[in-house]
Amino acid sequence: MSGPQDDRYNSRYSATSTDTLLADQDTVTTLATGEFVMVTGGKITLANFQNEPLVANWDVGAFTITGTQFISDISTGTAPLVVASTTVVANLNATQVNSLSSTALALVDGSQNFTGSQTFTAGLLGDVNGTAMAVGEGTGWAGAAAVSSEITKQGKLVTTHLFVDIQGLVVTTDASDIIGDNLAANSHAGQFALAESGQFLSGKITCLEVPTSAVADIDFTVSSASNGVENAAVDALADPVILLANTENWTLGMSKAMALLPDATSDFLYLSAGTGSGNGTYGAGQFLIELIGYEA
Repeated sequence: MSGPQDDRYNSRYSATSTDTLLADQDTVTTLATGEFVMVTGGKITLANFQNEPLVANWDVGAFTITGTQFISDISTGTAPLVVASTTVVANLNATQVNSLSSTALALVDGSQNFTGSQTFTAGLLGDVNGTAMAVGEGTGWAGAAAVSSEITKQGKLVTTHLFVDIQGLVVTTDASDIIGDNLAANSHAGQFALAESGQFLSGKITCLEVPTSAVADIDFTVSSASNGVENAAVDALADPVILLANTENWTLGMSKAMALLPDATSDFLYLSAGTGSGNGTYGAGQFLIELIGYEA
């Protein structure tokens, strides 16, 4: 016989194979695998817990229950689990947190679109990605080394950044001539649209790399025309507005406020030769154009 023979206290004996147990001093009982012997107050009872429902709360004490799955069939309104510990549960995966689905939670890693207004009580650190200008550089600027734009919003304020690298573009003959690919139409750097950038309040232009191999005095003008041709006069375009006539060669780090701002009709940006001289193909030259607008 294996297992306890006489136990006056609560205990269990589990059969791992066909075992025998002496019950009530004069009866030999055979146990099948999976059956249990309950010894309570000296009385021995056979039980098979596999299909037996509990008739009272069950407290296993300081022990661990191991199995393949826990299934709760309690209806909504009663918590299926009650946890006292605040220790993190590793690998816990759930579709809701505090009644919110995963799609309603902000991601700390990865991109996410916010459809409603968000309030941040502290400053924002790291990258804040915006959207590019809807209309970028024209086909007459295909030879530019780089053109990149970004529009970001913070409350009602809208910031538009336009970075241009004119390396590879051409300027010929006279002052005010448009810079672009050689004799190419649509030689503009992009379009400022009030619908996406708001009503402009201020603007400035900063030289990030000194223009070389051609005239270094460069002016910035907007026009309602998008078909300006390299080597044509920028002031001959429709509705020209000179944002900044530099009147001197750009130097590294030079930053100047715009004298005028783009308006509802004049929004295609052109770079043109200023008062200096020097025809040729640019070997370098980078500028950052910044505009602050107000979204009505």
